[in-house]
Amino acid sequence: MKRTRPTAIALAATLAAATPVPAYDLTPHQWRDRLLILVAPHADDAVLARQQAAVERHRDAVAERHLRVFVLRGEDGTLDGRTLGARDVATLRRQLDAASDASQLILIGKDGGIKRRGALSTPLDAVFAQIDGMPMRQTEMRQQRRGH
Repeated sequence: MKRTRPTAIALAATLAAATPVPAYDLTPHQWRDRLLILVAPHADDAVLARQQAAVERHRDAVAERHLRVFVLRGEDGTLDGRTLGARDVATLRRQLDAASDASQLILIGKDGGIKRRGALSTPLDAVFAQIDGMPMRQTEMRQQRRGH
């Protein structure tokens, strides 16, 4: 019986199927982004809808503070409006200690530390004020005033 050799495409497909897809990793955001994570038990949560609308209304302020916005609702989620896979959402929930029935707002600083864990209904103005009081943000604002 003649034995055929697998093609490179077949080998790649076999390896891809056997290699687990890495779950979402927050470390690339460290020292680049602040993370605002909105957690709700389900997509039709009224508080979540209000908070997402507030983020949209304050889009410029969010961008100015280098905030990336995660929304975790039930078993699905988004990052800046782009869909995250169920595995990524589950990993993020584990990393953040946010149960699937949780409702909360989490702020992570550029250093990777959790700066706030509170009610999902926390006003964005309070989050912005907290960020603006951070030493790294103070430096960013000084540099902006100087035109850097």
